[in-house]
Amino acid sequence: MFYTLDFTSKNTLLTTLQNSLANEIPKDNQKLWELYCDTLHVRHDILHFFVSDFLGIGFVTERKIYEIYENLDKTKKLYDKSPDIVFERENEVFFVDVSITKDPVKSNERKVNKYQPICDDLEKNIFKEKKFYFINIGIKNDYTNINEELLKIEFLKFRDFDFGNYYEFIDALSRIFESINQNIDKTFFDLKKEEFYNSNSTSKMIGEDIVYRTLGRKNDFEVDIDNYLSYFEERKQHLDENIFTTEERFFDENQFAEDLQKLIENPSKYGIDYMLDATLKKEDFSIAENILKEKVKEMPTLKRPKPTHHLLINLSFEESRTIENEKINEQEQIFDFVTEIHESLKDNKVLPSKIQMLFELCREFTNNLKYNINSKNNKEIFINGMGFVADRVSGKKTYKRSFKDV
Repeated sequence: MFYTLDFTSKNTLLTTLQNSLANEIPKDNQKLWELYCDTLHVRHDILHFFVSDFLGIGFVTERKIYEIYENLDKTKKLYDKSPDIVFERENEVFFVDVSITKDPVKSNERKVNKYQPICDDLEKNIFKEKKFYFINIGIKNDYTNINEELLKIEFLKFRDFDFGNYYEFIDALSRIFESINQNIDKTFFDLKKEEFYNSNSTSKMIGEDIVYRTLGRKNDFEVDIDNYLSYFEERKQHLDENIFTTEERFFDENQFAEDLQKLIENPSKYGIDYMLDATLKKEDFSIAENILKEKVKEMPTLKRPKPTHHLLINLSFEESRTIENEKINEQEQIFDFVTEIHESLKDNKVLPSKIQMLFELCREFTNNLKYNINSKNNKEIFINGMGFVADRVSGKKTYKRSFKDV
């Protein structure tokens, strides 16, 4: 047993954890898998311990509901559940369950569906003089929401949460996970993961972690240095004579293709046949495929913006072009266009708000922004933009704001 922990107090827990961490990490894949599962349980129990400390109650391992209330029917499946923490204050009973998970939302839904019916049943049918409440503390596995989750039980707080010691414990366990990752064979871990899925295990603690967990390295990808050297020793004369010369270096594409073909067709000759994977099959990807499909379903559907039309205009008044012996300037064309809109709207007594805004915009554009009353051209409007128009509009502030946002 790698872990031998004493949850009597923080000091005893810290001491026994440090003693456990002094053990040598096993090299055997099966023992590394068992250590992974044990570490998940220890991580959960440490959170359980610190939440209990936060609430001012002693750490007690979870028990079945019918073990807590001995007068209940043990054969009733509803009572065959084990919340982490159960305690009572002034005729109010609180069931608190803690977890560390990749998906707190799904975990919370599952926990509520599991424990809320028990609270309802006990309050309605067994202990009618008491109120029962279920509270789920679902911490993300990166701990970014821990403060948010602790707020759920802030009203029950006995002392501040001991973040300093808690994170010291978590850091120690993180090093264990990393050691497992460095030593376990990835193929073995993936097979154990598939075996876990097929076993219909009820261990949600492992299930919620393993679905997102990637551990191990492909040991057969580790290149043996002796094979590497022996191959190039065999090819040394060819490399010296045909690839590298003392006068110049060149690359013979045909020779390279020939060498590569020999490696692929007869890898055992050069000692690299261990890199072949003869066991990989299509069904090996089924787990990942199902996970990806579920993830795609959960992804929000993004709306595509409607296509827009863009105009490229030369806004320099000094530059113009000649059409049918008449010089045309883009500023004049824009000015004429806005004037036409203004003229077409000015006789309408009642206009929708957006059209009213357009009308006032056109009015200010045509009437108030001329350097010279005899000229259609106004460079300032093109240089300073629509904010300049909005500043000239009197009256309705909402229109001013709208113009500035144009």
